[in-house]
Amino acid sequence: MAHGVLRAIPLIVFFLFSSEGMGAEIKFIPLINLGEEYNNNLFFDDSESDRVHDVTTMISPGVKLLARTERLDSSLLSRAIFLKYRDSDDLDSTDQEHLARIAYRLTERWDVLAEAGFTRDSRPDRDITVTGLVLNAERRDREIYRVRTDYALSEKTTAGIGYALERDTYDSEGTSDSLFQSGQLVFTRKLDSILQKATGRLASAYGHYDFDDVDVDEYSLSVGVDKQLNELFSLSVDVGERYFSSRLKGESEFESAYRYAATALIACTYTGEKGSSLLTLERSASALDQSQGVTSLTSILFSTTRKFTRKLSGTVLMELIVNKTPGETLSVEKVDDQTVYIQPMIVYSFTESLSAEAFGRFVRVIDYENDSTSRQSLYSLHLTWQYPVPR
Repeated sequence: MAHGVLRAIPLIVFFLFSSEGMGAEIKFIPLINLGEEYNNNLFFDDSESDRVHDVTTMISPGVKLLARTERLDSSLLSRAIFLKYRDSDDLDSTDQEHLARIAYRLTERWDVLAEAGFTRDSRPDRDITVTGLVLNAERRDREIYRVRTDYALSEKTTAGIGYALERDTYDSEGTSDSLFQSGQLVFTRKLDSILQKATGRLASAYGHYDFDDVDVDEYSLSVGVDKQLNELFSLSVDVGERYFSSRLKGESEFESAYRYAATALIACTYTGEKGSSLLTLERSASALDQSQGVTSLTSILFSTTRKFTRKLSGTVLMELIVNKTPGETLSVEKVDDQTVYIQPMIVYSFTESLSAEAFGRFVRVIDYENDSTSRQSLYSLHLTWQYPVPR
């Protein structure tokens, strides 16, 4: 745990000096989360006889720091996550999460944003609702750094440029570490003269993935528009193209492969007085640790949130994710998976400081590459307390 805490110290120092230097009043919020979970298939084994089921106790103390002025909006979250398994005590771990964010308006036209984070995560199913893949069961340390600046060229047009770095390190020599770096250039423009309540955008980006056995370069270009349909509904559409160049590392010359991939993202949002809903359709491609190469992704997601009373609310999340490694792309491991999950959740707020959350998650993963099907059911109950301490 000490190693992760040392990595978090620069985030804390960065936050405190930046906030104090800008004259912001810092709000200190201690918090603690207590949870119990039952999981009937920790490692997504397809055979019932091999399934590992267990009850997990989670204790997560932490602290939030918030600082705001007319120009500054910054936050820091730092917490430890102690996981204790009832039967599988070899999985007991101390995970961590440290995230810092500082947004500052330099002038009326010029904004800057900086983000940094470190997470240590040992849960075998940590990525299932993000990528749809059971990537591995090894502990992962992830570092993330992002900087971005936006400048208003006119009342209608804004230009933005950004850089990001993401490094994954695994607690095993059998799993590939990875380093991803990317740069992005984005232009946005209000389209009121041709389409009311709409904003268009043009984005281009370059990214480089460095795995143990494969290097991947990614070039992308996309156009999109956001449209407020009425007081309740909004629509967002993006279409584009990505080009990948993969090189298999070897003792002699590199073996190379190239691929073009069309991308699209359609999102429809409903925002009402007592609830909200979201429907997204996505076609994308990226490089993942699992395959050490390019993997295409197709997904359909629906989520809805409803506020039943002032203290009680509920959410249902459903998603279908299809991952597939194209045959002509270099990959150390082929991927051909279909994942479906449903996640209902209820939240009850006893007070402004104390709340309870109960949720279930039901997952089915079909692995066509290995001709197997695995299922997982998870039931969870959490209690969260946080209290702002005036300074």
